[in-house]
Amino acid sequence: MGLMYALCLSGVTIAVPLFSSFIVIVGTTLNYFLDRGLNKATLLFPGVACFFLAFCAGAATHILNESHVTKQKSYHEHRAGAVPLGMEDPNRAHAPGKQGATETVPQVQQKSALNGNSKGDLEAALPMGKSDSAADLATPPDHDPAKSVIYQDKMADQNAPQRSVKLDKSQRMFWGIGVAVLAGVVGSLFSPGFNVVTNDAFHTLAPGVEPLTVYTGYFYFTVPCLFLAFPVTQFFMMYPPLGQPKSSWSAYIKDHGILSFYGFLSGVCVSAANILQFLGGQAAGYAASDLVQANPIVATIWGIAFFKEYRKSSKAGYTCLVAMYLLYIAAVVLLALSASTRPGQ
Repeated sequence: MGLMYALCLSGVTIAVPLFSSFIVIVGTTLNYFLDRGLNKATLLFPGVACFFLAFCAGAATHILNESHVTKQKSYHEHRAGAVPLGMEDPNRAHAPGKQGATETVPQVQQKSALNGNSKGDLEAALPMGKSDSAADLATPPDHDPAKSVIYQDKMADQNAPQRSVKLDKSQRMFWGIGVAVLAGVVGSLFSPGFNVVTNDAFHTLAPGVEPLTVYTGYFYFTVPCLFLAFPVTQFFMMYPPLGQPKSSWSAYIKDHGILSFYGFLSGVCVSAANILQFLGGQAAGYAASDLVQANPIVATIWGIAFFKEYRKSSKAGYTCLVAMYLLYIAAVVLLALSASTRPGQ
């Protein structure tokens, strides 16, 4: 649930790498000691280091991209006449026909009236952004790249009320990172906990008593999840965090959109991934099985291809993005090579 909120708040390319990095750094280290050094430390911990460096590269990519987008937006606003460079006063506008000169909005209005200009002429002389009606945003001004950037920014603001979490960008990022870190810390205990119950790491069982199998352990894990899902969901429907609107079971049932199916399908995929990870961990060491946390490779592809999170970024941003991919691939290879067969398997 924490990861889902983090995805809504900070986006795919921030939430998933941060969540996975905490799981690998903390969880893999705990699993190594619980398995009593089953995996090759000389390969395992360099792989963990690659995970950490990959996250750092991803964070650098995000920072560079945000800086680049801010600069581009300022540049295009200047080209479109939205905000003259160095002029933050919203009551000032370009004087028509004079490059770099400015007049106040009342001065433009008075001059327009004296010259007999129409309302359309007056609006053309005023800064962009003074009229945000639906008609203004109906057709993107594809003929002018500078105005197209302003149009896309306006459309993002218009669509903001439809977000599942209605906060401004800085607040969303702050809460998203915080929730992702908390979810990663809690999630990092998941795989070590499974390691304990399937291998009796602390020797708490009586002689002759076998520890749980992976399937039995996963059954005991899913049962409380099933029964806790309903009261927890009810609580968050009645008391939604971060200013979200309240909901109900009847509203959920009436929602027949394809998104409900996608949510169900994602749960099936996560369950299948969990059981496969634990089967691999039981056979070759749980520390090595944490290589499945390289899912940021796929998540970032989704963020780029479908959500356009790094569209038209800077060269430095793309360089960090490529470095992040290479580090994740190196981490997966090193963790896989660190695997060793568990005795008795």
